[in-house]
Amino acid sequence: MPATNEDNVIERATAEVACGRARRAYEILEGVTLASQDRARAAGVLLEAASGMRRNGLLQLAIQALEESLRLKPESDMKVLLAAWRRQLREARWSMARKDAERSSGRPGTNMSSPPTFSPVWSARFSEDMHPEVVQALPNIALPVVLSDGIVISGPTGRTLVSLEVDSGAQRWESPPLQDQPLGYFSTPACDGSSAYVVLEGTLIKLDVTGGCIGVLQDERLRPVSYGPPLLAGGRIVVALQGNVLVCDVAQEWHQFLEIGLPDGDFLRPPILCGQEIVLISARGTVHHVAANADELTVIAKPARESGCWSAPSVAAGEIHCERVGADTRALCAWDSDTEEWRCRELVGESFCNPGCRHLNFSPVVCDGKAVISSHAGDSWYVASKTPMGPQIQTRNASVVSGPLSIGAVSHVCMVALGRTMVGISDGLKGFYWLNLDNHTPGGGIVPFNNGWAPLVQPIAYGDLLFFYCREGVQCYRIT
Repeated sequence: MPATNEDNVIERATAEVACGRARRAYEILEGVTLASQDRARAAGVLLEAASGMRRNGLLQLAIQALEESLRLKPESDMKVLLAAWRRQLREARWSMARKDAERSSGRPGTNMSSPPTFSPVWSARFSEDMHPEVVQALPNIALPVVLSDGIVISGPTGRTLVSLEVDSGAQRWESPPLQDQPLGYFSTPACDGSSAYVVLEGTLIKLDVTGGCIGVLQDERLRPVSYGPPLLAGGRIVVALQGNVLVCDVAQEWHQFLEIGLPDGDFLRPPILCGQEIVLISARGTVHHVAANADELTVIAKPARESGCWSAPSVAAGEIHCERVGADTRALCAWDSDTEEWRCRELVGESFCNPGCRHLNFSPVVCDGKAVISSHAGDSWYVASKTPMGPQIQTRNASVVSGPLSIGAVSHVCMVALGRTMVGISDGLKGFYWLNLDNHTPGGGIVPFNNGWAPLVQPIAYGDLLFFYCREGVQCYRIT
């Protein structure tokens, strides 16, 4: 009996899976109309293709292939697996600077070995040298994010956004120039899986998965604070501006500017999501809650009693954490939502840190449910654990030695947390380091890049992949 077209399609897809080309197998079978007797076979091939793409870091495509498998074989027991993969994608997707709506800078759990293993996957060199203005602006540049299985980075001129395939580094698209000067930290895209929203001076734009640009909003009041990347929560984009806050619902074509009366010299840090509530902290510690009424949004402000300068916030163990710098003190603080006061623990022995210190523009790292900041000298970590009496502070040594290489100073600004392990970069290090903060299995190491590239900003994680934005291009490593 001659082979049918359906047989040929399934056999081609099976051959592609056998050769390790899972993505090609999915493309062959996607949307194909099959006879009832062939649907189960095709569903099995799609399941194998989905598993292969997931191993290669293509999380979103893997979910689409698994959905297609379930379409062909609805009685399959893969629905539980699909739910688990969707949950992982939500945890892995970098929707903004510092990863998520809580700006927690890392995924909650991993299956990493101890010590972890890092393997190079690919490197993608820029087509031209990085513009000197981009290097001079560091760290005030747009950070990389992930959109639809593509890592979106600031191009070498700093004026465009470029998307690279997460599994190969091949370029997908490059946007047109978005403005005349390099994109700042506030232009870090906020992604919802199929679109990215970018804040510019006076403009909010939308990028689709092909790099196409659509203007969403133009308004002279859209003057973002320099280190205020947007928040995407509940389908709404929230942007901290100079003197007010923008809340924009793109799907409903609705937006509102919320006036916030700040004293001279005070300004807003980037918004966060604590539970289901949008919260903004000012540099002087005032906590602003965005409350939803019947027909509009309002802001409820709770001023801080302590004087000082508060850092950008993050959420650890359900509590908002900030660093506070006073006239001659430095502290880690947690917001008590019951008493509506800050509970602060001074960091004993810390040298003076000017309230204008650049690192205050960045939130504490959240590692294993604990807020973490580096010491002023960069030789140790302060780890804040939640207690009924406020944050309890523990100090960890930050020195890392690996053969002839060593790290003399670290910064929480330049790192990502993966479970109990932190991965970061350091000035002069052409590679990266890792450090385990666990009391029971302390350790660390240094991983030099084979090509000698110099990373510039904090790495980002997507599934089991780590991406490093370097002066020369982008490096990708797999962590196990």
